[in-house]
Amino acid sequence: MPGIDVLAIGALLCFGAAALALLAERLARVAAYKAAGWRVRAMAFGGLCLLREGGRLRLKAGSLGVGRGVLSLSAVAPETPDIATQEEFEAARGALLRANRLSLSAKLFRESELLPAYVLYALLPLQENGAARREKNAFLRDKLARALGEIPPEKAGRYALEAFDLLLMEHMANPDLPEPPAVARWLDHFAQDYQLLRRGRGAEIYPVLFLHVAYALKLRGDDRWKVMDAHVSTLLKGLPGGGVNAYYRLQTLQILYNEDHREELKNIRCCGAWRLYGLFENALDDEEKLNQRWK
Repeated sequence: MPGIDVLAIGALLCFGAAALALLAERLARVAAYKAAGWRVRAMAFGGLCLLREGGRLRLKAGSLGVGRGVLSLSAVAPETPDIATQEEFEAARGALLRANRLSLSAKLFRESELLPAYVLYALLPLQENGAARREKNAFLRDKLARALGEIPPEKAGRYALEAFDLLLMEHMANPDLPEPPAVARWLDHFAQDYQLLRRGRGAEIYPVLFLHVAYALKLRGDDRWKVMDAHVSTLLKGLPGGGVNAYYRLQTLQILYNEDHREELKNIRCCGAWRLYGLFENALDDEEKLNQRWK
């Protein structure tokens, strides 16, 4: 019928216009990073990812999905420089601000050190030789921990929660690393009052961080995790499909209840964007190390 054809054409035009707008937004970020002297490490678009490996760009399958973390913030990951001074940090913050000037988070890049420190530190495992890069950027880790320590946990927004989760996961996976005081303070706060995480809606970070807080308490021999135990099954149901729910169910059984699922957990599906993060050599290092902790 002609009416149906008109509707189909209109839908295709709308879809095409939206796709072009997204592509233009991605390319604008790429141009801003290039102006700062940064090459692009990866750019996600739809079900594909353009990834730089060994100096060459390669097109790979990898969907951003709903996900969480730094790629869900912009879907463009630059090759960032090492940062060892406040001056280098401010220069990098300026590059991030210019690349994100049209985003809803632009104000946070400008007015707070937390978001730029979080983005820059979270990008390190996505770089080539990401594990070595993270070791070289202790200044950034300290900067992020100090910025986190300036925020009351009860007033935390999404990015502060993600920053806390990043540092908490890093310490659980690498217990020999010195623990920032802010991480210990935030963990103690959420052990006492986990309702924000239990009732949080609209972002994957809430159920995941709830589980990570319980894990951290259990691994430290702190029995306060048992109070949270009654809500674990409900939180697991709130995770997205595609294997994420099953992954955390197995991880919970292993860490909280001492069942050995190390082999099954090698298939890491830790967020809605797991296919995309799996393209990076070191992006899932902390998950892999955590999954080897048993008893």
